[in-house]
Amino acid sequence: MEVKTHIREAFRQLTSSKLRAFLAVLGILVGTASVVAMVSIGRLAENQILLQFEQLGINLLSVSIYPANYNNASADPNANLSLDNANNLGTASSNIEMAAPYVSNYGSFSYQGKPLQGSSVGITPNMMNIASLSLASGRALSFLDNNDYFCVIGSTLYQSIQQQGITNPIGTQIAIGSTIFTIVGVLNPWQTNWFFNTDFNSAALVPISTALSMQKDGKISNVALKINDTNLMTQTEAAITTYIQQHTIKQQVDIRSPKSIIDSMKQSSETMTLLLGLIGSISLIVGGIGVMNIMLVSVAERHKEIGIRLAIGAKQRDIQLQFLIESVTLSIFGGVAGMILGVVVTYGVSLYSKWVFSFFILPPVVGCLVSIMTGVFFGFYPARKASKLDPILTLRSE
Repeated sequence: MEVKTHIREAFRQLTSSKLRAFLAVLGILVGTASVVAMVSIGRLAENQILLQFEQLGINLLSVSIYPANYNNASADPNANLSLDNANNLGTASSNIEMAAPYVSNYGSFSYQGKPLQGSSVGITPNMMNIASLSLASGRALSFLDNNDYFCVIGSTLYQSIQQQGITNPIGTQIAIGSTIFTIVGVLNPWQTNWFFNTDFNSAALVPISTALSMQKDGKISNVALKINDTNLMTQTEAAITTYIQQHTIKQQVDIRSPKSIIDSMKQSSETMTLLLGLIGSISLIVGGIGVMNIMLVSVAERHKEIGIRLAIGAKQRDIQLQFLIESVTLSIFGGVAGMILGVVVTYGVSLYSKWVFSFFILPPVVGCLVSIMTGVFFGFYPARKASKLDPILTLRSE
């Protein structure tokens, strides 16, 4: 028998028992869709994280300063990095373009007596440049605002104020803890990322000198830096560590760069994508077992047909190929439908999460190929069993 005849006969058999074929296809469909969706969503999440850093640039460094031993932390104010030394951190290396120390403070917020969710961040004017912050209205903070009570609010905080019927908060006052600040500017929406230890969208930016005075034990633990040459990253990090150790007592220094964070995230994302793919493969295996069960039932119901074909000259390989093609046909239908469903689910997740959608060709192709291989693997035993039937015993049983 020709392969074309086998394929035509496979379609005839599958269409004659539509419900059974649909149930077999459904298992493969769900398994393929799971693999495609999980792997694609993992890739989307990785791209979203990379996009955050692309908007900031890779010529940045984040410096965190903390006691080497919290239990024996020194009470001496000189143990911590002073504001002057933090501002002068750019002198540690000629490769540093600018430094921006910042202090985060989480407390209660209120506007016209109504509570708000947010945090205050003490910054220097350099932070606007380093963090790519831009103004929607009003003005930015300057060195002239040192020790004064002016603030610039983020877009999320501004939206909360808008819900109270205020369209222009410039010049109005907001309470941060027990301290009253005058709003002088509103930020444009900022792309949240993992590089800064704060979210500027939900923050009120205040002069760093004012922020330090609002804390009982105010100290600078974070400094953002912009550098000129990323190829000199190692030398620059060593110079920063030396500078901080010279101006503090028993302080530990942790330096992060976008490149190191991206590399770490890529590694984590690859591991997570592999795990998600393995989880989806379990569903595909379950679907393959369903195909095998359906094909075994089909073999049991078609004993007479198999016996007649063998009796009139069909060879064992013809019978085996016939049932194997039926199994692969089921898997192809399920694989293609699952591939489409997986892409649709990925698109839905990207819309819900407000991610930039990208179509990845590899997950659908791999999912479809794996579904075909599943059909061959789980269809081989029923096909082999059908080809080994004795025509005489088969016809006698009928």
